[in-house]
Amino acid sequence: MIERILPRSVACADTTCDEEPEAFLFPHEEAAVARAVAKRRHEYATGRHCVRLVLHELGHPDASLLSLERGRPR
Repeated sequence: MIERILPRSVACADTTCDEEPEAFLFPHEEAAVARAVAKRRHEYATGRHCVRLVLHELGHPDASLLSLERGRPR
């Protein structure tokens, strides 16, 4: 529904789970959460998965998404 009101240059992705089966992490991303508990690693991977879906929709290739403060994707 949101796609109807936003311009084509805007994309979004969401999920209802913290463990997206298709989610993966690049080595630098894995290193960023290597010491985290499993639940946090799954949340981190799922967040990156959603960002990659949006970037792909906007025509960008898969890439490592490093973190800013508080773990937000760069």
